[in-house]
Amino acid sequence: MEAALLIRELEKTRIDGAVLGSGHVDYDDHRKVWNAIADRRPAAIVRAQNVRDVTKTIAIAAKREVLLAVRSGGHSLPGLSTCDNGIVLDLSAMNEVVVDPIARTAEVGGGALLQHLDAAGSRARLATPAGLVSHTGVAGLTLGGGMGWLSRRFGLTIDNLLAADVVTADGQLIQSSADTEPDLFWGIRGGGGNFGVVTKFRFRMHSLGQVVVGIWEYQTSDCQGALRGYQELAHNAPRELTTSFTLTSSSLVVTAVWSGSSDRADTILAPFGRLGRAVSGSHSSMA
Repeated sequence: MEAALLIRELEKTRIDGAVLGSGHVDYDDHRKVWNAIADRRPAAIVRAQNVRDVTKTIAIAAKREVLLAVRSGGHSLPGLSTCDNGIVLDLSAMNEVVVDPIARTAEVGGGALLQHLDAAGSRARLATPAGLVSHTGVAGLTLGGGMGWLSRRFGLTIDNLLAADVVTADGQLIQSSADTEPDLFWGIRGGGGNFGVVTKFRFRMHSLGQVVVGIWEYQTSDCQGALRGYQELAHNAPRELTTSFTLTSSSLVVTAVWSGSSDRADTILAPFGRLGRAVSGSHSSMA
């Protein structure tokens, strides 16, 4: 379908958000995604403001049989957050996060980033296990599974998903959970975004306790022995501890994150600083 006709049809539906075509001054800025390899040129970008915008955009994409890509944080490695000659449905403005500190839950808009979820949770001293990069979209991470520093203790992001609002290809807004539309709820937890557009997530949240982070750097000449020691420590580590290492031609860097009772933190983390001749490193509590 010709791009100009598609733009006009989208505008006729009175979408509340902006509709951008290739001639718009902001088109190039908004077509870019985090993975710059996916350098694509959609016919239209719809910057949705609400569920109505999502529903209208899906309806037009279905009616005109044009490709629809959905974007939150734009971190999709294969470039699924964008497309050529189709519609990009940009949810980034739908980023509200509402935390209920009593119920320990969070309602999260489909365009929210991890930094929005973390900031709202931090104010209530609660957290949901998620990814490692603050500008990742909550939606893409969740629909793919979701793993991060808290996953050993609290599970994957999808393990903490309680419900989701999904707009399906026929324009229905479905509230899915383990009790309502359980098949859809099962499908979206790790099955990706092919079941519909999720406009809202509801997550379980957790009290973290004390958070202690350690980072140590070792010489590469010590890496063999250090990694053997690391393997033994990690194998027996309690669920409150998550570790990682990065080995380059110049150094081995070990990172450990502890959450829980502060009484055990020093005992658990200190051995990671004695894996070899540490060039630098320490562990300390986070505020």
